[in-house]
Amino acid sequence: MHCHAECRSHARTKPRLAATWVTEASGALVLLWLCGSAHAVRPQVTEDAGVNHPGTCQFEVWQDHARDGHHVHQAPVCGVLPDLELGAEVVHSIPSKQHLEARAVSLKWVPDWAQWQDWQFGLKGGALSQKLLGTPHWHAINWSAMLLATRELSHQWTLHVNLGHIHDIDQHATVTNVNASLNWRPHPRWLIFAEVLGDTRTALQKSAGLRWWLLQDRVAVDVTAARNGAHARTSVWGIGLGWYAITF
Repeated sequence: MHCHAECRSHARTKPRLAATWVTEASGALVLLWLCGSAHAVRPQVTEDAGVNHPGTCQFEVWQDHARDGHHVHQAPVCGVLPDLELGAEVVHSIPSKQHLEARAVSLKWVPDWAQWQDWQFGLKGGALSQKLLGTPHWHAINWSAMLLATRELSHQWTLHVNLGHIHDIDQHATVTNVNASLNWRPHPRWLIFAEVLGDTRTALQKSAGLRWWLLQDRVAVDVTAARNGAHARTSVWGIGLGWYAITF
């Protein structure tokens, strides 16, 4: 889970809450780094309008658990230029009979001047590919683009909203999605969030999560849970560890 604007100053120095991904309920993982139509859990899917400073990085690892198995994720993110952040993610599926590898790359741009009233705006785009068990080649799945918006309602409450498009390369189709998350930080070491994720293809997903900072704004543990629609069989939970404010 990246830390949102709750732990970045002026949406620049804080580690972010997570980028977005999709895992299809059939067990074939489709990792979507950029836009939030998540059929499995990861630390908060809704993106914040904030980036790391150039030369500042973060590294997250987490595991989500569903009825058909689980997936292990590794996601480094670094500020590469002023207002610009480069991210990557690698996913492995377990058990091996359902093994699938996925990888994604993204760019996030949040210029200081992109503000209106109390809102900070940004853009994020990128691409996803995957490799099925027994196949030697990576296969491009989709590309995505997303508008990000963050508003700090108070020193404890923050709202994040995303509006994006996902282009499915194989099906030559485009899906529109909207994500919204409300974050509450009752204590400097605790962050609680609730979010809804919707798109034009799948049932509405509801999720919630809790973050505990082991080292303030540097090392955190996350626990999250999500469900698509009202079906218990779509319930997923996850746990993650994040290391933030890594400087070079």
